[in-house]
Amino acid sequence: MKPEIRSLVLAGLLALLPASAFAWGAIAVSDGKGQSADEIGWGWVVGEDSEDDAKAGALKSCRGKNKSCKVAVTFETCGGYAVSGNRWGSADAATKGAARRQALANCGNEACKVVVVQCDE
Repeated sequence: MKPEIRSLVLAGLLALLPASAFAWGAIAVSDGKGQSADEIGWGWVVGEDSEDDAKAGALKSCRGKNKSCKVAVTFETCGGYAVSGNRWGSADAATKGAARRQALANCGNEACKVVVVQCDE
C-alpha cells in the first residue's frame, strides 16, 4: 500500500475512535507517613487534552482542599491510588476494577485500602 493511502486509512480509522480515547486523567494526593486512607486528601480530573493538563488539573483540584499535593498517577482510561500507614500504590488500568486491584497490589500490604479510583468514561 502506498504511504499516502496508508496515512489516509489510518486517519480515517482514528477519526472513528471516541474522543475520550485521546483524553487524559490524573489523581493527585496529599498524604504523609502514618496517615490512614480516610485521612488522605485527594483531587482528580478526567477528559484533559494532554498529560500535563491532567496533572495541572488534578493538582488544582487537590490543592483546593489540601495544603500539600503531588500527582500520584496519570491515566488514559482509569487510575487508582491505595495506601496503608507507610505504603502506597498507584495504577493506570483499562477498567475501574483493574485499577483498584492493581493499586492494592502495588501498595503491597494487606492493610492497604483504596483511596480513590477514577475513569475517563
